[in-house]
Amino acid sequence: AVRVQGRRSSNDGELVRAWALAGLGVAYKSFWDVEADLAAGRLEPALTAFVQPVSLSVVYPSGRHLPRRVRCLVDHLIASFA
Repeated sequence: AVRVQGRRSSNDGELVRAWALAGLGVAYKSFWDVEADLAAGRLEPALTAFVQPVSLSVVYPSGRHLPRRVRCLVDHLIASFA
C-alpha cells in the first residue's frame, strides 16, 4: 500500500520526481526520466498493467538534399524507439 498525504500538483517534472523520491506521493513519469531511480530501488513502478504504448512522430523535410545530421538523428530515433 502507498500512503499519500495532501494534494500536490506541478508541471515541473523534476519537482514531481523529487516529491516521489521524498515519499510525498505517486508520480506519472516516463521510464527514461526515472530509470536510474528504478534501478537503484529509490522508486518502484506502479500500475504497470495500465501503461499504454506511446507513438513518436518525427517531422523533417523530404528531398534529396537532406542534411546528413538530420538523417543520422532520424536513424538514431528509429533504432532507439522501434
